[in-house]
Amino acid sequence: MATATDELTLLERVFYRIGSAETDEQLQSAVSKFLPPVLLKLSSQQDGVRKKVCMRNFTIIYIKLGYPRLPIARQAELASSLVNSLEGKPQPHQDSLLLILMPVLGHVVVPADPEKRNQLFSLNERPDVAKLLTDFILDILLLPYGATPQVEQPRPPATPASNGSGGSLAVFPVPPGMSDYSFKRVIGENPFKPEELEQTKLGLVKFLSSGVVAESDILIHLAVAAADTRFSVANAADMELKKISGSINWSSVSTLAPLYQLFLGTQLLATKSRPSATKPEHRRLPASTRIRLKILPFLSKARGNALIFPACIQVQILVQLPGAMTSSKTSLIWSTAARLTPVAGVLLSGLLKLIAEEDATLKALAYSAAGKLGSRVPHLVNKDLVLLQTFFQALSQEEADVRLAVREALLNMVDAFGTPVEAGAKGEEESSHEVLMQALLASQVESEEPMARFVAVRYATTVFPATHVPSRYLLLLACGDSKDEVFTEALKSLYGSSKQKSPEGGSEEGPGSKMELPPFKEMACYLAEKSAARTHNTATRYTVGSHVLPYPPKTYAAMLNYLRLCLARSAGVPITFENAQFPGPHAPQTSRYLRSLYESEPGRGALQEYLMMVEQLLTANGTTVPLACLVEVVGSIPDLLAPKYLGKLAWFKGFLSSPTEAVRELAALLYAFIIVHGLDAPQFEETIKELITATVKSRSLETRHGHLLSLSHALERKIMLMKKFGTADKLATWPLYKDATNAIVSQLSHQNAMMVAAACTGIGELARCAALPLVEGSISPTDGGTELGKLDLVRKLQEHTNKLTTKVSDVL
Repeated sequence: MATATDELTLLERVFYRIGSAETDEQLQSAVSKFLPPVLLKLSSQQDGVRKKVCMRNFTIIYIKLGYPRLPIARQAELASSLVNSLEGKPQPHQDSLLLILMPVLGHVVVPADPEKRNQLFSLNERPDVAKLLTDFILDILLLPYGATPQVEQPRPPATPASNGSGGSLAVFPVPPGMSDYSFKRVIGENPFKPEELEQTKLGLVKFLSSGVVAESDILIHLAVAAADTRFSVANAADMELKKISGSINWSSVSTLAPLYQLFLGTQLLATKSRPSATKPEHRRLPASTRIRLKILPFLSKARGNALIFPACIQVQILVQLPGAMTSSKTSLIWSTAARLTPVAGVLLSGLLKLIAEEDATLKALAYSAAGKLGSRVPHLVNKDLVLLQTFFQALSQEEADVRLAVREALLNMVDAFGTPVEAGAKGEEESSHEVLMQALLASQVESEEPMARFVAVRYATTVFPATHVPSRYLLLLACGDSKDEVFTEALKSLYGSSKQKSPEGGSEEGPGSKMELPPFKEMACYLAEKSAARTHNTATRYTVGSHVLPYPPKTYAAMLNYLRLCLARSAGVPITFENAQFPGPHAPQTSRYLRSLYESEPGRGALQEYLMMVEQLLTANGTTVPLACLVEVVGSIPDLLAPKYLGKLAWFKGFLSSPTEAVRELAALLYAFIIVHGLDAPQFEETIKELITATVKSRSLETRHGHLLSLSHALERKIMLMKKFGTADKLATWPLYKDATNAIVSQLSHQNAMMVAAACTGIGELARCAALPLVEGSISPTDGGTELGKLDLVRKLQEHTNKLTTKVSDVL
């Protein structure tokens, strides 16, 4: 007696012979020959053999083999007959007929007349058939491209207890949104090829859009199709969705319930109080992320009864938490460092291999992923700077789109390099790592690629502390960058958010915003060393006319401003971000610090280096920044520094005629400090006479203004010194004091408001220190001359208060 395995093998061979018939004549011959033997197997003692024979209805086999061979137009004509024959058939027969029907539905000619259209398939009269058809269409639309069943290894030989059923067992990888049963029935014996499946889906979208099925019943189908990975299918479904979305009843439970089920899956919809009664093989998995994103906007439109509980709550929670359905990119972002660390090295190695590929899109994605990985697992990238150097080089070498991805990756990894290197990298190793990082950033902060300069600034800020001198130097280099993005980032890195407008209009440190700065001595010596090296290097130095500078004037000015802040911090003075008027309330503190610094460094120390840099910039670029720095230092310790600048007095005097008012004001202060503290009495009086002459007789308005200011400051400083040494009583008999005062007072009649304001300032300074050498009361016009009495001066000042500009009024 034949075994069950032998009988099953024979049946398979018969079915194969029938299925491989190429013509109608071959099919007829095979059926005529093998039908009687197959029917005899119905009396087999093996249950598995009898079931196999019963499951194969030869009418269905004939339709399955013959229908696809008809011309497509003829298949479309017979489609309604196939749909009409579905009712009352066994489930396997229905699945077989629906499977051969799917590729044809898109070719069915649907009448435009609503009555004829309803009569074509009569789905309104047969809701069971309509549901069967639409459910099968949904499963086809959910089917991924290229999906094929996987087969397990053959089982061990069958035992009698197993009724002789051996062989292979098909195990299907169930796609998201489908159940094990739905996947098996749409995959069939011959799975769709990707191109065939695309055309089938496109035809189904066309069929659903023809009006054969109610709009409320096809919302879920069109939403799934709109999330398809093929553009042709997604575009066609999306266009139809836009047409029907306005007519959908968003409070209908029957319309929204399938969307909830597809979004959550059968298992998630079940609760402890309401367990799912669905068989395991019929339980659908939650939809893919792509489909969920398409469905979610429709679920958010649900109103009234369509807000199905607890499904609506589950959707809200699920979209906020990562789970099994999250994409790989999201999983990487949400994954903990503990889970990433064991595999991080392998992941990075794979990403670097992708970066070596030629495909620009692939490289951009790989760079982005590597940056995110480095930010999550810092020790993976911060031990070795080779990877960082490679990424910096890519910023200058890759295509424009890829460079953006590299920039993003470097910025993502910046915090990883701010993390201390793991234990074991201490002492010399740590110093070596720091030096290498400085060298790398130094080469990039002056790169021709703006992105590289911007990233280098960000790294210099994050990797090193705010008191680290070499990194502050790199940031100062970036302060003169031609790109707004770069120098703005550098300024922000150096000063942070500490700049706050003071009530007086200046910019002062706010309370609690203690800005960290390097020590003045270290910063000044380092900048001086770098400046000297750059000045001697023709590739790095900068030429302004006949003068050679180590940096462009904008960069050099930023360095001097920063050194001024470092000086203030080291002296214990509150930070002022703008050039404040000197001397200010904290001048004594600055004076004590500079005096101790000068006396502790008899040779060429930090203070001397600072002054040399200030003079170097002032020589090539006579602006307010170097002058303000020089005024602050010389004005704080004039007795020590003024004699050293006597040889440059003529140079400083030239700034009194500068076309810039702010420069003249600072130069006037500096000139006054030098002549008062550096010259002896005869030289001082001779210089004062020159200032008086230029104030009264010069034809240049700028020259008169500068000399007037310097004359006022010089007399004020001289009077204060005379008071200090107890010789103030000589003022009454000092004729030069009277001549100078009359020269200043005479400018109150000048037609230019700037000169009047300078005269008012000078009068105020002199009157603050000592009595003005003017006669009491008023001088009658009949007395002749140009002198004024004290009463005349007061009236003159009151007159100006009423009619002159705001600036003059403020001075008064």
